[in-house]
Amino acid sequence: MGEARRKREQAVSAKVVGEEPMVVDTLGGRMHVRWDDGAAATPHGQLVFFAEFLAAAGVFDH
Repeated sequence: MGEARRKREQAVSAKVVGEEPMVVDTLGGRMHVRWDDGAAATPHGQLVFFAEFLAAAGVFDH
């Protein structure tokens, strides 16, 4: 069980933390996301990634 957690932490630290902001395309436009590894929580959490999912799934296309 602990192996899965370690793999996930390694993936996040290697790919996201400390690098350039990630570009996320949403219905409201392009967002730039930068991880704050020192924060316990953020005001919007991962809401921008949910917005990207809605745009990719075409939920509001019609």
